[in-house]
Amino acid sequence: MSDEPRQHSDPLLPLARQRFQELSRSAGFPSLALGGLMFCLAFLFGGSPDVDFGFGSPYDEPEVIRTTLPPPTTTPEAEASTTTVELVSIEQVREYIVAAGFPAVDASIDGSTVTVVGTVPDRASADVVVQRVLAVDGVTDVVDQLEIESSAAASTASITVTRSSATISGVVGDEGIVDRLVELAAVFYRSEQIDTDDLVVDDEAAPLTTVTVTGSLSDPDLIQQIEETYGSISSLQILVELEQTEQPRIELLLDELLTTEPIEFEIGQASVTPSAAATLDEVAEILGQFPNAAIEVGGHTDAQGGDALNQELSQERAATVVAELRDRGVEIDLVAVGYGSLRPRVAPEQTEADQAANRRIEFRLQ
Repeated sequence: MSDEPRQHSDPLLPLARQRFQELSRSAGFPSLALGGLMFCLAFLFGGSPDVDFGFGSPYDEPEVIRTTLPPPTTTPEAEASTTTVELVSIEQVREYIVAAGFPAVDASIDGSTVTVVGTVPDRASADVVVQRVLAVDGVTDVVDQLEIESSAAASTASITVTRSSATISGVVGDEGIVDRLVELAAVFYRSEQIDTDDLVVDDEAAPLTTVTVTGSLSDPDLIQQIEETYGSISSLQILVELEQTEQPRIELLLDELLTTEPIEFEIGQASVTPSAAATLDEVAEILGQFPNAAIEVGGHTDAQGGDALNQELSQERAATVVAELRDRGVEIDLVAVGYGSLRPRVAPEQTEADQAANRRIEFRLQ
């Protein structure tokens, strides 16, 4: 046990000790007797035998030692490392957007989903951006967050084509755009075959940036020619969405016949040669199998000579064929159309064989 005195729990003990000392001096009690008396009193009142009554060291405040324990340290579990596998190349997406003519448009990628942001002139332009991004390998979805540049009227145009007509519709900003669209269509169609009645000119419309070409055609040569011509236009964004349908049986039969037995004409004239008579007889027989058909008889020339002369000559030759078939008793609807050199089968013409292939009569179901 330590020799140091312990602190008592009774706070009145120091006062009692002082009082007894005063009484002992005034009464003449010897110190030893008084100390014993105080020992007994302290014991009776819950004191401790080791209490200091003033005969030893003075009463001292206990020393308080505070110890701050550091908080328990725990090592957090290491976060699972995540590796994002980029399914689509952002560089390729941006290249496609810039190639489409929209360098101000940006994109971000989340898996196979691409989000496009930025400003475009009109809604049609936004559609072009979305379609071009969808063409990137690996892209499955596109989130369109594009903004339209102005509140001006939307400017958009579409060309709907058939075998014998092109209908241009939409809204454009000026007559110059109308002339340009007609010029494009005139690569394949005669002027009277181009319809612009549904094309509206609005001076406040946004600039035209996109033209959509749609339609269903059975002629693969014409489809290829349209795609190649419109694909070469850099001033406009042109989407060609043509559908090739199955060629009707009547066309297949007539094409097969004319491949081996073409209808030939005198050089530079609209009259048929004597050898063409047998071919015309067979054509009349085939047409007789389709009494409800409406047929376009198309005349085509090579590229030699002027456009106006070729146009006139091809029209006259087509009309000659219709007259010959009427003489053979064909009563179905027949329409003669001369295309001149608008629709070459072989282009460019480099040999006489190429020219001969382009000089022809075609029968197409209307």
